[in-house]
Amino acid sequence: MHEILRTTRLPDGGTRTHAIADREIVTRMARAEYLGMRAIWLVLAPACVVSPIVWNIADMVFGDADTGRGAMVTLALSPVVGAASFVMLLAILLITTGPRQAHRKIPAGTPLYADVGPQWIGFGHGEVYEAVAVGQIDRVRHIGSVLVISGGATTLTIPDEMVPPRAHADLVERYRRGHRNNRAPRVGPVVPAGPPPPPHIAVGIDGVIRASAIAGPDLSDRLARAARRSPGAYLTLATAPLPMIGVTLHARETGGVTWETMAIGGYMTVMIVGIVGYFMFFGIRRHYRREVRPGSPISAEYGADRIVLRLGDRVDALSTAGILHVKHAGSAYVLTCTEPVGGFVIPDELVPPQAAGRLRRRGRRRSGGSPD
Repeated sequence: MHEILRTTRLPDGGTRTHAIADREIVTRMARAEYLGMRAIWLVLAPACVVSPIVWNIADMVFGDADTGRGAMVTLALSPVVGAASFVMLLAILLITTGPRQAHRKIPAGTPLYADVGPQWIGFGHGEVYEAVAVGQIDRVRHIGSVLVISGGATTLTIPDEMVPPRAHADLVERYRRGHRNNRAPRVGPVVPAGPPPPPHIAVGIDGVIRASAIAGPDLSDRLARAARRSPGAYLTLATAPLPMIGVTLHARETGGVTWETMAIGGYMTVMIVGIVGYFMFFGIRRHYRREVRPGSPISAEYGADRIVLRLGDRVDALSTAGILHVKHAGSAYVLTCTEPVGGFVIPDELVPPQAAGRLRRRGRRRSGGSPD
């Protein structure tokens, strides 16, 4: 097991463990992360086995392939070939590709730290930090000697030695079959009869600005409107014409543009616009209505090097060094970040003037403007 440098107590009663990354611990984390993607493997494994069978049958029925004894032997062996291909793919991912990408992301010597507390669990390396609220956890799997904790869109891979033994046993036992079967049903928030109370703002002696409030009935819609005006949304829409351009250029190189090639490019463009449009106008609104129900607690902490945002049961954290751009869109701030990919949307009630100044200065500094 890896050596733990030190253990510290967190203000909420949780525990933070510190370690230093080396090749062995990063390799373990990478393999556990890939093996934890069960949904992908459950789709990919049957596809690898069935695809050769379908291909051979289609070739015999619609193609010019022989239908004699040799073809029957090939058809009978095709699932074996597919299974062997799947095993080879899995071995490549676990032995070379996965560890190589992980070592590039977490070089040897990078500080590692894991937080295990009563309200949330987090894991960080260097300036990257991710967290999952305890009420948000969907599943905990013990793969090799690594805990794979999934909650919402976040997945944490924490080595066994960085989780206190008692908390480790409790997590594995409690969420062994998924939290819906192993946890008491969550009580929904009480919808306030009138307008929500004003936000509470406090500045600690450590310089951390803390803001807390109660989600109002219009919060999810406001967050969705702000997300639609984010740079990421505009950039995604800007990529919609790329299939049309690519198909046209390819057609010009291979014999000229025809109605068929234009139809293919147009179909792909319409599909992209439709998917992005659905997500921007319907999907993101449903997401926020599910995550941030009226009456849910919301809060934000602004430290010197980290921002922690809680919306309902979801807790997210990011390093301020990863902020690329800050935009005030309607009644929320949209932060474009490197980690996590995408960004944050913080409602105005959780951004007091002191924090707004910090965010604007950080956005101007990363975009090349003057900090003043």
